[in-house]
Amino acid sequence: MVCSGKDALRCHKSKSFWIILYGILIVLYNTSRINTYTFFDVIAVDLSNQYNSDFGKHRLWSILGFSIGPALGGLILNKINLNKSGKSYAPVFVCSTIFAVLSFILVSKVNPKFHKPAPTVWKKSFEFVMNLEIILFLILLLIMGITFGFLVVYGNWYLQDLGASDLLLGVSTGVSALCGLPLLYISKWFFNKTGLCNFFALSLFSYAFYSFAFSLMREPWLSIGIELVNVFAYHLFWVAAMQYCDKVAPVELNATMKVLAGTLHYNVG
Repeated sequence: MVCSGKDALRCHKSKSFWIILYGILIVLYNTSRINTYTFFDVIAVDLSNQYNSDFGKHRLWSILGFSIGPALGGLILNKINLNKSGKSYAPVFVCSTIFAVLSFILVSKVNPKFHKPAPTVWKKSFEFVMNLEIILFLILLLIMGITFGFLVVYGNWYLQDLGASDLLLGVSTGVSALCGLPLLYISKWFFNKTGLCNFFALSLFSYAFYSFAFSLMREPWLSIGIELVNVFAYHLFWVAAMQYCDKVAPVELNATMKVLAGTLHYNVG
């Protein structure tokens, strides 16, 4: 919105109102999205345990959607805005709404069985998180979450400054997710070979490499190759984090630990 002419003052007031309203809506959207995402993980892990399945294989379908979504969104934006001076993101939001409604219909049919929480959940939770191993794990989640949030918010801006198109932004995100699918399918075997703690160290190293490589990059198309480290830094890491919560948390604090992990990684970080 550009303000000029006699009504510039009124225009600036209107512009400020819409910016504030947009900011409020973004905060509400991100809060609801991240909380819903975290609870989905809790339900998915519980269902995996209930049916003696592997959470990594369930996560595979989530990442498949994660890989198709950005590429599809970039393609839609590229086709619609090809001959226009300005960009219209409305079609992408419409597609997101349609997929969200379809997900709601499917999830409403799921009936997971949850463990009953401990009678003194706050006391037991406090005693549990005072363990040094748990404290270090929570610090790890916070560090990984800060890095993840920074790259999600500023990574695409940096690529756009380098001249990346909307299609390239979508493809670079989708490629790493697609390459992670085979490893997600064998994630249980992979973690048994490496060990969860060793894999956490590998994830930290992957983020360090990712950030360093981005700082040296001058051609946006190189991001497609650099994004491949996200297989370890994000896609497999979150499966490992959920499995670690299952391993160390008592049954009555299992869901609490997973929600705390999601809050630290996605909300606080």
